[in-house]
Amino acid sequence: MKHTRILAVTALTGALAGVTFFGTTLQSSAQEAASFNAKQTEAIQGIVKDYLVKNPEVMREALTELKKLEAKKAEQEKNKTLTSFYKGETPLSSNNGSGSGKVTLVEFFDYNCGPCRQAYQTLSKLVKQEKDFRIVFVDFPILSQESVIASQAAIAASKQGKYFALHSELMSHPGMVTEDVIFKAAAKVGLDMDKLKKDMKSPEVEETITRNRRLASYWGLQGTPGFLIGDEVMPGMDPDFEKVILDEIVKIRKEGCKAC
Repeated sequence: MKHTRILAVTALTGALAGVTFFGTTLQSSAQEAASFNAKQTEAIQGIVKDYLVKNPEVMREALTELKKLEAKKAEQEKNKTLTSFYKGETPLSSNNGSGSGKVTLVEFFDYNCGPCRQAYQTLSKLVKQEKDFRIVFVDFPILSQESVIASQAAIAASKQGKYFALHSELMSHPGMVTEDVIFKAAAKVGLDMDKLKKDMKSPEVEETITRNRRLASYWGLQGTPGFLIGDEVMPGMDPDFEKVILDEIVKIRKEGCKAC
């Protein structure tokens, strides 16, 4: 009976990962359905239903296993993403993708976040001061619709090689970043406005923002700013922010990190 239970949980976990369960009807994938005729499929569904009715605890065990599988998958994507942040080239960075840099800091930010603007002042200074240091920016607009539009514009600006130029202009603005501010800043840094507005509506831009929101959840980041550097996660801005970052830069130069 024990072996039957293990096999049942394993089978149901696989089924839950690949199909949808509505009430008592198990919807098979098209490929699986093609292997059986209608009568056979109905019989299999009846067996599954009967087993679950008699052994409801199997569903709970299967859901537990499914959660473990999902957590493992999320951890794998998290580690893969962190490595790509640290080792890969991206136009959404302080060097517009011209080199990976020895030391990378990842910042989750919102263009209408006051502490993010404070962090920008410190980080822009460190980028100039520490030649092997770069920032990878993760647009995480959570404060307003204007923040979403600003992120759309910045990401779209990367198609013209001007992500960091627009990012810097918006981060240097002292007040609320509105649509008017966004497009004036875009014109100021020399962006082709027609192309920018078209690119802002592209699926790629929307997918990037959606992905960024998912990535923030991997590190438990619910607000801005949030930072990843070396093996450290920093939610919020430390009072000794500059010193903390400089200490991490020195440490990574000397010791590296798991994902570096």
